[in-house]
Amino acid sequence: MSNLISLIFTLFLNFIIEQNHTLTLRLSGFSSNQGKAMIMLLDKNEKPIQKHIVEIHNKEAHFQFKNLAIGHYAIKAFHDVNENGKLETNLLGMPTEPWGVSNNVKATFGPPNFKKMLFEVNKDLNLEIKLS
Repeated sequence: MSNLISLIFTLFLNFIIEQNHTLTLRLSGFSSNQGKAMIMLLDKNEKPIQKHIVEIHNKEAHFQFKNLAIGHYAIKAFHDVNENGKLETNLLGMPTEPWGVSNNVKATFGPPNFKKMLFEVNKDLNLEIKLS
C-alpha cells in the first residue's frame, strides 16, 4: 500500500512541476531608458492573462513570467515613452511608439498575424522581442 501511495505522490509531484514553467523575456530596441515597457501575455485565444509595467535599463527590459502551465501563448509589448499606459498611434492607426510581439512577427497592412505570434511553453523558455 505504501508503494502505491508513494507512486501516486511522485506522479502528482511530477505533474505539478511540469505545469510550472518560467518564461524569461528580454525586450531590446529601446531608443532610451525614458518611460516604461508595457508587456502583455495572451493565451492561445488572444485573451490577456497578465499585464506588466517594467523599468528600462541600458535600453533593455527584462521580465520573468513564472508558474506558466504547458500551452500556447503570445506576447505584445511596447515602449510607453510618455507613460500614459497606452500605445500612441497616428491618424491612420499606426503606432508612433516602438512596439513588438513574440516571434518578432512584423505587421503588413494591419496588425501582426496572431497565429504567427504563438509559441509553446512545455519547459522553461527564453524569448527576445526586438521593438521597432
